[in-house]
Amino acid sequence: MLRLLLPSLALVLASATALPAHAEKLPAPQIELLRANFGQQCHNTASLITPTWLLPNEVELVCGCSDKRTVARLQEADFADASNLSKADTRRINDIGTTSADECLQPLFAKGVARMATRQCVANAASIPGLEAMPEDRVKKICGCAADRYAETADLHDIDQIASPDSMLMKHIGELLKPQLNACRAL
Repeated sequence: MLRLLLPSLALVLASATALPAHAEKLPAPQIELLRANFGQQCHNTASLITPTWLLPNEVELVCGCSDKRTVARLQEADFADASNLSKADTRRINDIGTTSADECLQPLFAKGVARMATRQCVANAASIPGLEAMPEDRVKKICGCAADRYAETADLHDIDQIASPDSMLMKHIGELLKPQLNACRAL
């Protein structure tokens, strides 16, 4: 009977003594290098959308926030071999940087879209039904309300869709804000 159990016992012992794959953290110098690269990318992207969508002081807020989130996530991440990153590891690291930047950019970008939409709405009020005969202070209030509502509900994740003030989005501001304008007129 013991002879029958020996192979099973050997298998149990072998699996119990097998070394588990251990996770490695990225070393601090490597995290700092990645942070610097992501920081440069953040500033490059932010410079493309400033001053149209971001105010100059908001660039530092976005990139500082992104730096902190990226570093924190990289410090928490585990890798099979931190000194020899795989393609999947590299994609994961890039996703960490992109996600961090996006999370930090979107709230300020939405405010920029609201500012631009308000300006365009006020500038085109004479051609927007329902606003054409209103006093300027009332137009500003309604346009600001509609722009804020739009920025809260619109999908602003694709910056390329609204890359410049001359984009199709801003050319058709009256139609774009129409549902929000109607709701804001009632306030």
